[in-house]
Amino acid sequence: MFGGLVKIKDDSSLELIHIEQLRRLFQQRPAMVKALKESDFIFTNRFHLSGHVGMALHPLGAKPVTCFDARDMRGFAFWSASKDWVGKSGLYLTTKAYQNIEEDSASTYIPYFRRFTKIGEIPLVRGGVEVDRIFVYQGKTMLKSFPRPKKATRGA
Repeated sequence: MFGGLVKIKDDSSLELIHIEQLRRLFQQRPAMVKALKESDFIFTNRFHLSGHVGMALHPLGAKPVTCFDARDMRGFAFWSASKDWVGKSGLYLTTKAYQNIEEDSASTYIPYFRRFTKIGEIPLVRGGVEVDRIFVYQGKTMLKSFPRPKKATRGA
């Protein structure tokens, strides 16, 4: 970015999500707002993404946020027990990069919910160029706990 000095593919600041843009674009999609209202919690597949998504969506509907990543959940492994989410519905958000990695694709979560449906996509733009895309899914009625990393001891 920086006036064209840094190419988008080399801009490490893109790891940060523009939370106000995400909030505004999410809010403009009635199906997503409805899914948020119908969900008991929000989750992502990366601990840092859960923080960004939580900050973006909290003003639209205060829901607990967690991370379902069998490798690295950081604090999310200790702030709740995996069984806390069973029987509840979750709103799953991920980015283009993590959606396209086999072990992180939305299909990973299908066996954990009675129904898992794609709600839509949100393109994130910086400098007039799409720099990322957020994929939004809703999981209805969690059937079993998502496995925690071996290092996590609480609620494993």
